[in-house]
Amino acid sequence: MRIKVAPELCNVAAAADEIMSEAKGKAPLSVILTVSRLRQKTGSMRSDADLEALVAKMAAARGVALVMDRKADQFAPG
Repeated sequence: MRIKVAPELCNVAAAADEIMSEAKGKAPLSVILTVSRLRQKTGSMRSDADLEALVAKMAAARGVALVMDRKADQFAPG
């Protein structure tokens, strides 16, 4: 019997760590693309701003260069 886990229960931090590991030593990592990849991998319902903050903290701790490429109003409520 297989247990099905809802995508939002996936470990977002582990997925971000995997993305950071792939990017280390390469060109700077786009925040917009990283947030998008996290959503694809995990199905997370966290806000874009929350995911961006997670990515920024993890990148700083791992020495991964980031491009802060979102527009100021990109994540603003519509």
